[in-house]
Amino acid sequence: MDEDADLIFSPEEIPHGMLSSPQILYCLRKKLLVGSWNPSCLKSASYEMRLGNFSCWYEDGVRKTQRLGPETDLNRNIRTSLPLAPNSLTFVTTIESFVMPCDMIARFNLIARWVRKGMLLGTAPIVDPQFTGRLLIPIHNFSSRPVEIFFNEPLIAVEFTKTLPPDKTYVRNSDPFGNPEKYINETGPVESSVFAAINKSQKVYDDIASKTKIFSIAGAITLFLLICSNMTLLINIFNSAENARKSAIQAESVIKEYSVKNDAQYRNFSDRLNRFEVRLEELRENLRK
Repeated sequence: MDEDADLIFSPEEIPHGMLSSPQILYCLRKKLLVGSWNPSCLKSASYEMRLGNFSCWYEDGVRKTQRLGPETDLNRNIRTSLPLAPNSLTFVTTIESFVMPCDMIARFNLIARWVRKGMLLGTAPIVDPQFTGRLLIPIHNFSSRPVEIFFNEPLIAVEFTKTLPPDKTYVRNSDPFGNPEKYINETGPVESSVFAAINKSQKVYDDIASKTKIFSIAGAITLFLLICSNMTLLINIFNSAENARKSAIQAESVIKEYSVKNDAQYRNFSDRLNRFEVRLEELRENLRK
């Protein structure tokens, strides 16, 4: 029996090498490369797969899951978008599935829009020939801000390459994707080391802040007791200052009063002197006559 009899090959019209949009579309219409495809996702030399309905991540070793859909249904834990926390690692799926012929491979990466927002997928993961199913894709938000992706929104760009014909039997590689938990169970708890480091630093900061707060309260209490113990001294100083102020006011009043009296005596003496000079001038006139 021919072991290659039931293998699916790409159309002979497709040349070897990287496919452009006409060849990709030709294969899509032949039900190859991508399942559940949408014409609007076809680009000049790639196909953009959209965010699917399953996502999961780990928090302190505990797995969290989030279902996605076109409408929110909190009773079924379904939301329309997936928030990606800063420095987090999240596993997602796509709406489309891979339907790879046995003589083609696929490579994919995040589309540029998400890379500019600080997200990272990896270095061009490869999908082997003859693979059929969906992949669980890890995406890392390396930025300091949360990023939100909506269900059915383009996520990864996939390119396809036709390989050279082999001399031996093809290796079968088919894995119908029924439940994403199959892959995540094999992976085990995986969290971002950056996020863990940030949490550790935050705990250290909180500890320092707590101790600083205690020292601040102790310092305030000490200052209050010091003020209370020196209250008598402060009151005496205040009374002395008040008495000095009153004495200064009294001295100023005496000086003003003395100045007024001196001014009056000076004016009286000046008037008498003027009268004497006038009288003397009159006597001089009489002597001349």
